[in-house]
Amino acid sequence: MKIVDVTISSLQLPLPKPGLRPGWVGGLRHYNTYPTQLIRVFTEEGLTGIALSEGVPKRTIDYVKTSLVHQEIDPFDIERLSRTIRGLPAGVEIALLDIAGKIAGKPIYKLLGGYQDKVLAYAATINLKEPEERAKDAVRFLEEGFKAIKLRAHFPDPRKDLAVIKAVRDAVGDDMEIMVDANQAGHRVPPVWSHRTVYKMARAMEKLNVFWLEEPLHREDLDGISELTKKMETLMIAGAEGEKSLRRFRQFFDKGCFDIVQPDTIHVGIHGGKKIAILAEAYDKLIVPHTHSICGLGLASSLQLIGSTPNCPYVEFGYEPPIVSIEQRDSILTEPIPIDKDGYVHIPQGPGLGVELNEEFIAKHTVP
Repeated sequence: MKIVDVTISSLQLPLPKPGLRPGWVGGLRHYNTYPTQLIRVFTEEGLTGIALSEGVPKRTIDYVKTSLVHQEIDPFDIERLSRTIRGLPAGVEIALLDIAGKIAGKPIYKLLGGYQDKVLAYAATINLKEPEERAKDAVRFLEEGFKAIKLRAHFPDPRKDLAVIKAVRDAVGDDMEIMVDANQAGHRVPPVWSHRTVYKMARAMEKLNVFWLEEPLHREDLDGISELTKKMETLMIAGAEGEKSLRRFRQFFDKGCFDIVQPDTIHVGIHGGKKIAILAEAYDKLIVPHTHSICGLGLASSLQLIGSTPNCPYVEFGYEPPIVSIEQRDSILTEPIPIDKDGYVHIPQGPGLGVELNEEFIAKHTVP
């Protein structure tokens, strides 16, 4: 098979009014659009592989093209290609796997070793909200089928974060798992939690039966993350969404960091994510991939990894209606990826990623 072109396009995905004020920046910035990238790999045989990407310079794609275009390539040889093409972007790896799945007539997760064809979704909220308002959201999400919700903890006063968690717990009882994301790993937007604050918050969350606390400390504070992970009784510690290296994850596990790791396929690829999942399983850790909340193509990539992963109990499902609804998030696709009445997302069963692009929408929102 010959690759005839590799392209990368920049997109600005529109967000309905009033837009987003994400918790990870303390609600201090306002977003009316969401920037992302689309990678496509075209073959002489007429197949096209697709993938979501982020922060990949065009010069990187130009370099990759010199190794791929007009060469005889077997898209099933991901391991060899990832080792021989220096700096192969995760998006190109995913696009090649998409082509491999289309050749085989199978979804990618089946090529990796199928395990599950559906997975529970947690509603990943984005904005900071008042306790009463977020509690109403949680009740509505429960009625819609969700069995889990993730809350943002980034108010200037951490006591307000706890008030939000308590309001949600009081509203839904034990019918929903609650996850909390502190966004402390790299976003140095105040408030920055001290170790004392982290332990105070974590102990309070244990009393509220929170399932996991995500990114409670800076990603370089391995000693602090390790100590916190070991000292918690019921609260699980999650993180590592921005990490890319398999050796980095081994370092985390050897130090005793994290109960749950969250690599993002945008950064590590599906094949790379599978390696991390196997390593995590050997250390009795869970993996729940970080999924970019505002684009359904990223969700499709995560689902293909999750379908082959026995130690993955949830998928991150970006949800902040009416700004981030299923229909809005998946506008880039011809068909949305919903949850069912029991809170599960079904792994797309079409070949490759199992989804198709809404070309009219993409053309409208492609920017130079």
